[in-house]
Amino acid sequence: MKEKERVDKSEFFDTVGGICLDSSGNVASAVSSGGISLKRNGRVGEAALAGSGCWAANGDSTVASVACSATGQGEEIMKRQLALLCCAELREDGVGGEEALANIFNGDGQARTICRSVLASNGNGQAHSQGKIGIVGLRYVPHESSVEVVYGHSTPSLAFAWSSSASPIPKPIISRNPTNGPLFAVIRAPL
Repeated sequence: MKEKERVDKSEFFDTVGGICLDSSGNVASAVSSGGISLKRNGRVGEAALAGSGCWAANGDSTVASVACSATGQGEEIMKRQLALLCCAELREDGVGGEEALANIFNGDGQARTICRSVLASNGNGQAHSQGKIGIVGLRYVPHESSVEVVYGHSTPSLAFAWSSSASPIPKPIISRNPTNGPLFAVIRAPL
């Protein structure tokens, strides 16, 4: 019998997140951590902290409804409440999803500073050129006929799917990022 190869568990990132918009315009967000294989005893991760791993806020006729789920290096995400920050950027008046993501990953101000520091961290607060985060979010303005599904990541790939009442069959997407630098995009999904 062959001896099993040792697997480096630090290479597994299996966080699952979800965001949704219901037919009444309400939004919700959830995130589940990758389990206990990489956790220290007693550690609470970003999935358990509102605003860190996920955040959602209903809007009204003047303010967009937003939801976000984030994954990656938990300590840095928790320190900066990354999901809440991303929702705030998506909700900014007059800013669409594409501009919000550009602000988050490349722009000026607080969002860029926080995301850049997450991207530049190895999770222990030490400098590292291969910081890993992933964000999936949505932005909905009631008078518009679509919802913006936004995503960004600095990981080699990010997998997610979306569907709507107008397109009920889930549309799976695997975003590949050969550079491991920030990559982001917006999908305008019909309602």
